[in-house]
Amino acid sequence: MTALEQAAQLAEEARQKHAEKQEGINDVRNRYSHIKFPNVYTRPASFRDGNKVIDVDGRVAIVGETVELQLNKETQTVALMTPITPFYAFASSQYKIAPHEEAILGLEGMLEELNGSYTDIAPIIEPAVFNQGAKMTVNVRFPSAEYPVGPNQEKVQVMVEMRNSYDLGWEFMIRFKAWQKVCSNGMYGMKEMQRISKKHRQNLDTGTLVKEVSTYMDRFSEQVGIWDRWAQKKLTENGIGEIFEALEFSEKRIEEVKMLPMTGRSESMDSLSKKDDLTLWDVNSAITQFITHEIESDLVRIDMGEKTANVLQKSFEK
Repeated sequence: MTALEQAAQLAEEARQKHAEKQEGINDVRNRYSHIKFPNVYTRPASFRDGNKVIDVDGRVAIVGETVELQLNKETQTVALMTPITPFYAFASSQYKIAPHEEAILGLEGMLEELNGSYTDIAPIIEPAVFNQGAKMTVNVRFPSAEYPVGPNQEKVQVMVEMRNSYDLGWEFMIRFKAWQKVCSNGMYGMKEMQRISKKHRQNLDTGTLVKEVSTYMDRFSEQVGIWDRWAQKKLTENGIGEIFEALEFSEKRIEEVKMLPMTGRSESMDSLSKKDDLTLWDVNSAITQFITHEIESDLVRIDMGEKTANVLQKSFEK
C-alpha cells in the first residue's frame, strides 16, 4: 500500500468513526428531545487589546451553541432563532471534549450489563442540563431496590448520579445516592450516600462502572443500617443549632425548615423538638423536603444536598 493509499484509508476510518459518533449523539438527542444539548467545540483562545485580537498560545476556549426555536401560535410554524453561543471555559490545547450525549450512552451501556434483582423493573433515567448546557446530571433510580428506614418505615430507593461538564466545574463522576419519597404526588428528594460514596473520574470505561455500581448495590443495606441509627439518635437544641450553623442557614430559613410539616406525618421539626423526640433522620427528612420544594435553582439544590449530607454525618459521628 502506498503512502497516499494509507492516508486515504486513515481518512476514511476517521470519517466513519466521526459518523458513528454523531449517530450516537443524534440518537440521544432524539430520545431525550426535551433536553437542550449544546453543540460544543473549541477555538483558539484570544483576547482583545485595543483594536488587536491576540491569540493565547497553548490555550483554547470551550464554547457551545444552543439553537432556540420559537413557535408561531397563529401560523403553527417553527422559526429558528439566533443561536446562543455561551463561553464555558479556557483549557489546554490538549483538551478533548467529552460530549454529554456520549456520557449518557456510556451510562446506558453500563445499565445494560448490570445483573441482579435491582433491574427487575427498568431503571428510570432522568438527564438534566444547567447553565446553558455547561453542566449535566443524569439521575438513575432503581424502583426494584427499595428499602424501609426508621420507625416510620419511610421508603428509600437506590439511585446513582452521573455528572459531566464543559466549564471544567465538575469532573466526570458517578456518585451514589438514594431517593426518599417525600410527598404524595410522587416527588422525591435526593439523599446523598454516606460512608460508601465513590467517584469515578478516569473515563467512560463500562466495565469499571459496572463493577463499582454493582458493589454499591450489594452494600446498600449498610447505608440503610446507618440511616436506621440516625432514626435512633435524639437531638438536643444545641445539636440542632450546630447543624444549622454548619449549614450556614439564615434565621428565616431555619424557621421555615423547623415549621415545615413533614409530608406523610402530622409533625414538624418544631413539634418533635418540643416533645424531645426529634431525631437526626427527622432533620434529614425535613431539610431534604425543604431543599426539594423550596429551592428553585437546580445547582443550589445539588450543592445544598451534598453539604447537608456531610454535615449530618459529622453530627452522627459526634
